[in-house]
Amino acid sequence: MKKMKTVLLCVFLCILGVCLSACQAGGLPSTANAALTYRLSDEPVTLDPQIAADTNAMITIEALFEGLTRLDADNEPIPGAAESWSSNTDHTVFTFQLRENAVWSNGDPVTAQDFLYAFQRALDPATGSTTCEPMYCIKNAEQIRAGTLPVSELGVSAQGDFTLIVELEYPYEEFPALTATTPFMPCHEEFFLSCEGQYGLDARYVLGNGPFTMASRYAWEHGESISLTRSETYQGEDAVYPSSLTLPIGSLEEGKSLQALLDGTTCAASITVGELAAAEEAGCKITSFQDTTWGLVFNTSSESLKDEVIRKAFIQTLDREKLLEYLPEETIAASDILSPSTVFHGSNYRQLAGSGFFLPQDASAFANAQSFLSSQEQQNMPSITVLCPDDEAVKRMVNEMLIAWNETMGQYFNMEPLSRTELERRVSSGNYDMALYPLQASGEEPQQVLSLFTSGREDNPAHLQSAEYDALLSSLHTLSSEEMLARLVSAEKYLNDHAVFYPLYYESHYYATAPGITGVIFHPYGRGIDFIRAGEE
Repeated sequence: MKKMKTVLLCVFLCILGVCLSACQAGGLPSTANAALTYRLSDEPVTLDPQIAADTNAMITIEALFEGLTRLDADNEPIPGAAESWSSNTDHTVFTFQLRENAVWSNGDPVTAQDFLYAFQRALDPATGSTTCEPMYCIKNAEQIRAGTLPVSELGVSAQGDFTLIVELEYPYEEFPALTATTPFMPCHEEFFLSCEGQYGLDARYVLGNGPFTMASRYAWEHGESISLTRSETYQGEDAVYPSSLTLPIGSLEEGKSLQALLDGTTCAASITVGELAAAEEAGCKITSFQDTTWGLVFNTSSESLKDEVIRKAFIQTLDREKLLEYLPEETIAASDILSPSTVFHGSNYRQLAGSGFFLPQDASAFANAQSFLSSQEQQNMPSITVLCPDDEAVKRMVNEMLIAWNETMGQYFNMEPLSRTELERRVSSGNYDMALYPLQASGEEPQQVLSLFTSGREDNPAHLQSAEYDALLSSLHTLSSEEMLARLVSAEKYLNDHAVFYPLYYESHYYATAPGITGVIFHPYGRGIDFIRAGEE
């Protein structure tokens, strides 16, 4: 009998141990409680959600903050700080019901006022946000950003502590998904003001409501790493799986991403096409997005290419079919600047807008350029160098361009292969004439690409200054859907017809998680990565 009691006691203790273990894990799966490491390619400029513009910042902010919604593995909105939402019948007014138990990492409640303040601050011209454009769908947002209306006129209101109402300029059924992005993150007004201009610049000046928090007031070692730990105050739809998230700062060597995944240096990384097959064979999970259009971009502010007739000659003397024989691996020919995945008010933009707007080959283009040069008392086409990525297939494509121009125009042109980082730096600085350049969208809406070419933008790759083009994209909020679509189509055609950008091929970006790593969610358009449900088998 005594032996039986001992056996029963052992069984009871085993069961109790399992139960306690489950309780301690908060009901988390066996893959949870991993200490994860993800390498940032560069240090975030700021962790202020209303102004952060770089991908490294967005990744870190998504860990530290939570918007009204989060995005699931299909990039569809799920409850975030808001436990539910609803809209009127035409999707112009959205009502978000916030979680009443949601708190900031200092224990203060997260309220509708925190979101109202954040939205107003993002659009206030004094803030200088360069990422607030997706907010222009909100009533009066564009006028506020332009400084013609006060922030108090924004179509957002708080009803009590936990109800936020957002009025839009036009029907936009997909609006809840936008609220998962960084400019829409809440801002604790009292804490923000207490930072006295240092908000988001150091661990001491970050207060979040997200799944992770700074491990200590010294967690951001500038130039070295950012150390995050699971938030003990987070009250979201799902429990936070990782126990910690360490973010070393410094890019991996080009072509070394797969090795870093396999040796544990990082739990996830972007990989090259050349690493794709080996990554799949090694057991990495792959995610890809077709979100980039490569093409010839012209520096419209340069003395050599400021005239449209000269730019057209360079494009229209090319044999497009022959060029496309040199497509890089895993890319497809691009008929348009805006990719096939572009969405307008919930519908496929390309199906609505049509396709094939690029300038066709035209034997008269060079003659037109010669006539123009003669009128300017010039004899020859400008001598230019084409910047391009240091990729063998791409260099063969560019060489085919040079051969065509040399034969047609009777003079010699050059190419300058560069790393992608240096290519983007040269184009951004304006230190170039022509480049084979990647145009990456910041979102699925057409204006999020087209607006890159508006006058005065620091990231305008063509350095275009055109009042006519700017007018096509101004005051879109005042138009009906049909009128807005017509304007966007006209803007895309403008870039083609005026030889600003000549599309050649679409590129997909590939992301991989290390073998055994689960639940990492990658977002398209460089919007970041979600680690809340990441684990390790």
